[in-house]
Amino acid sequence: EITNSYIYMLMECGNLDLNTWLRNRQTVNPLERKFFWKNMLEAVHTIHKHGSGIVHSDLKPANFVIVNASLKLIDFGIANTIQPDVTSIMKDSQISPKGDVWSLGCILYCMTYGKTPFQSITNQIAKLHAIINPSHKIEFPDIQEKDLLDVLKRCLVRNPRERISIAELLEHRYLQLKPQSSPQPEFGKIVQHRQEAGCH
Repeated sequence: EITNSYIYMLMECGNLDLNTWLRNRQTVNPLERKFFWKNMLEAVHTIHKHGSGIVHSDLKPANFVIVNASLKLIDFGIANTIQPDVTSIMKDSQISPKGDVWSLGCILYCMTYGKTPFQSITNQIAKLHAIINPSHKIEFPDIQEKDLLDVLKRCLVRNPRERISIAELLEHRYLQLKPQSSPQPEFGKIVQHRQEAGCH
C-alpha cells in the first residue's frame, strides 16, 4: 500500500534462517540438504534471469529464511545489476553470476562437512591470503555421496569461467531423486494397524 508518506509492504514471516537451523544441528540429513540445495539454486537462478540479471553478491546461510519448510532468499542490500550488452565487464569484474555459485558452494560445503572451506585456518591474515591464493588447495574429504562431492568440487573452482553455472547445477545428477522401490516402513505399519482396527 502506498500512502503520501510511506510504502507498506506485507511479507511472509520466516520461522528461522538457515544459519540458525545449521547451528542447531551436528549433522544434516542428506535428503534435507538436497532439498534445501535445490531451493537455493532455484532462488538464485530466478534473480539471475530477472531483467538484465541480478547478482546477489552476499549469499550466506543467514540470507536464506525457512518459510513453510522452503527456503526464501532475502537481503539484496549489495546486489548488483549486470548489463547484458557489456561483456567486457563480465570478464574483467568480480561482479558475475559465478560469484554467487562460489558462495553457494561454500554454503553446501558447510552443510556437508560442518565447517566452511577455510574455517580451519584460524589466523585471519593467513585465512585472507588462502582465500585469494589460487594455488591454495581446498580440502574435500571423501564422502559417501559421490555426486555431492562432484558438485562441491565444481562450485569451488577458482577460475570463474571454469566454474559450473546455476543452470548446470540444476541439471546435475546430484539433484536427480531416485524413486523409492517400496513404501516407508513406518507408513506400512500405520496402514496395517488401521486395517487390523477396521479403519478404512
